This record gives sequence, structure tokens and C-alpha cells, in this order.
Amino acid sequence: MSNEPVPKPSESSSTEPVLISERDIVFNCPHCGGELVVDRDGAGMTFECSHCNGEVVVPPYVGPSPALRTPPAAILPAQDGLATQKAQDSAGVAGPLKSAEEIESTFDFSTETVEVLRERLNVLKLQHKENASQRTEMRGHINRAQIELHRMQLKLQRLIDRQAEIEGEATAAQKAIKEKSSS
Repeated sequence: MSNEPVPKPSESSSTEPVLISERDIVFNCPHCGGELVVDRDGAGMTFECSHCNGEVVVPPYVGPSPALRTPPAAILPAQDGLATQKAQDSAGVAGPLKSAEEIESTFDFSTETVEVLRERLNVLKLQHKENASQRTEMRGHINRAQIELHRMQLKLQRLIDRQAEIEGEATAAQKAIKEKSSS
């Protein structure tokens, strides 16, 4: 038997996908259009959008979300090519967008044979396909992280509300004790 501690569930890796349940409300931020997911108990609550920090009111629960039929990686809007690069640049994720002419001018294939160029083109096609796959995977990770963040925000709000209830009841009990003690 090993002496290594077994990780608690809270310490385990977060690589497992976060699943949208029947209890979740899936909706878009009215300010930025970013997709948000909140447990149905959060209906009517107000919180900050994780995309734009705008104030968002959770809409009422109207039944299981259509997103339940969509794989998590496909929940984010499909973007590719220059549209993705422009979106990332506007969000400050990447450096300035280079034009196709600027990129093409950095490569000189004038001394290469047609055979070598065809081989290189096949390698580039495979790299392009792998890159697209990795971008899709990253979008899925980001989406699952956002879903988990919203769940944690809702749980935190419930704990804050519960703390206020406990403190209120404790104060009322203390007042009742003082009143009964003084009579």
C-alpha cells in the first residue's frame, strides 16, 4: 500500500468536462452576448458577467436547455481564420494582425524544387488541421471553465445569503435572551 495521500475531490485535476445539467439556465449576456450558465436556483439573481463584467440578471428557468443536446466544445460560436485572430486581437490576446502579404513575404521558396514544395505543402496542411483541432479544444476548455465559474459564483452567493440569515437569527436570539433576562 502506498504512503502517498489520495487527492480529495477538490484537489483532483480539472481536466474532466463540466456538464450542463437539466437544472442549468443557459443564456447570453445582454451586454456582450457571451454565453453564461447558471443553476436554476440562481434565477432572478444579479452577478457580473465573466466576459465583460457587466451586471447580468439571470432569467427565469424555463426547462432543460437545448445546450444539453450540444457537446460542450460546440457550445462556443464557431470562429476560424482571420475572424478568430481579429477577435483575439481586440480582446488583447494576441499581437497585431499581419496582412497576408506581410506573412507571405517572409518565405522564399524560389530555390526549392516542385517536389520539395509539394512535400512542404502536405506538411503545412497537416499542421493547419492540427492547429484547428487545438483551437477547438481550447474553446471547449474555456467554455467549461466559464460554466464552472458561474456555478461557483452561484454557490458563493448562496453561502453569503445563508450567512446573512444565520447572523440575523443569531441577533434575534440574542435580543430575545436579553429581553427574557431583564424581565
